[in-house]
Amino acid sequence: MLDRLRRLAIFATVVEVGSFTKAAKRLGLSPSVLSQAVSTLEADSGYALLYRSTRRLNLTDQGARVLERALPILRAAEAATELFAEADSPSGLLRLTCPAVLQDGPFVDDLAAFARANPRVQLQIEFSDNRRHLLRDGFDLALRIGPSDDSALKSRRIIGGSQVLVGAPHIGHPVTPEELAATAMINLGEPNRLLPLTRKSDGAIVAIAISGQIIVDTGHAALKLARIGAGVAALPRFLAQPHLDSGTLVEVLPDWLLPVFDIHAVWPANAGERSLTRLFLTFLTRRLIDEPPLRRGD
Repeated sequence: MLDRLRRLAIFATVVEVGSFTKAAKRLGLSPSVLSQAVSTLEADSGYALLYRSTRRLNLTDQGARVLERALPILRAAEAATELFAEADSPSGLLRLTCPAVLQDGPFVDDLAAFARANPRVQLQIEFSDNRRHLLRDGFDLALRIGPSDDSALKSRRIIGGSQVLVGAPHIGHPVTPEELAATAMINLGEPNRLLPLTRKSDGAIVAIAISGQIIVDTGHAALKLARIGAGVAALPRFLAQPHLDSGTLVEVLPDWLLPVFDIHAVWPANAGERSLTRLFLTFLTRRLIDEPPLRRGD
C-alpha cells in the first residue's frame, strides 16, 4: 500500500509538471526511477496511464480517472504532514490562571518572553486571587501559592519566594516579635495564625500568634492598606521591594526572617508532552534556571 501511494504521488507530480525530467528535479529522484514507478502502476492496473513521446506526455482516459481518485488522498496526506510541521511552530490558545500578586513581579516578563518566542500561541491570563477550578473552568494551567490538594491534577514546585513585614514610615512599629503579637496586622485570608520568625543572627525561631484587625483577599489590598498606615502586612518581597526602595514603606523587624512561600504549577494530568501546557512549563522552568530567584527580585 505504501509503495503504491508513493507511485501515485510520483504519477501525479509527472502529470502536474508535464515531464519526467522536471518531476525528477522537483522530487530529487532520477527520471528513470520515476518512469519505472509509473510503469509499475500501469502494469498493476493493466492500463496505460500516460502516452509518452519524445516531446510530450498525454494523459489517457484511465490515467485521468486514476488521477482524480488519487489527488484527494495525496492532498490529505500533505495536510497531515503539515500538522507535523506545526509542532515545530506551536499554535493555539493557552489559558492560565494566576494569583493577582504575580502581575507585579517578574512573571509578567516571563509571559512576554514566551509570547515573543511563540508568536502563533495566544495567551489568555486571568490574574485573580480566587482559586479557580482548573478542569471545570477550562484552564490549561494554574500557578498557585502552595501545593495542589487535587489528586486529579499534576503539580510541580516552580519557585520559592521570600516575604517581608512592612508598614508605613510615619507610624511606630514593633521592634520585637512579642510586640508584633500586640500590633494591628493586615492579614491575607486568615483571621488568626501562627507566624514563625527566624532570627538572622543565630537562627533562633519563635512562633508568634497574630490576629488580623483587617483581613483582605488580595496582596494589592494589603499593600495599599500598609502604605496608608492601617497596620503591618507580610507581603511577597517582589511586591514590597519597589516601595521599600522609594521609602513609602519600611521593613518591620528587619533582623528576623519570615517563612518562604512556594509557587506551584498545576495542570490536568492528561496534558500531552507536546501540549502548549507542557511547552509553557518547560519554557518557564528554563527561564528560572537562567535567571535564578535572587536576580528576579524574590
